[in-house]
Amino acid sequence: MPPALERKPETGSASLTLRLTLLYAFSASLILLVCTVLMYVAFTRNLRRRDIEFLSDEVSELRTFMLQRPEGLRPPAQEAWKTSGSAMGRHYIRIFDPDGALRIESDGMAA
Repeated sequence: MPPALERKPETGSASLTLRLTLLYAFSASLILLVCTVLMYVAFTRNLRRRDIEFLSDEVSELRTFMLQRPEGLRPPAQEAWKTSGSAMGRHYIRIFDPDGALRIESDGMAA
């Protein structure tokens, strides 16, 4: 081959394979990072929404119970703390009057 057509490898520069590999690794890492951040944000929003739903269900049940039984008698075991269509499950509650005396307690909380 004539000397003008011969290509000498450049010293000091990375090969095409190495550059493409690094670009691929960087872009894959960036995509994973963005997806992870988006999933974390969605997860925390979902948890906050479920907390708010749980607390609003709780307040609604307590309000209904206190309106039905203003004298503050201990409720029957199955009647008072059953959730009405809520997917949150069973929870335990203690209600105190303004003087700090216990008025109502769900079953299984007495210690």
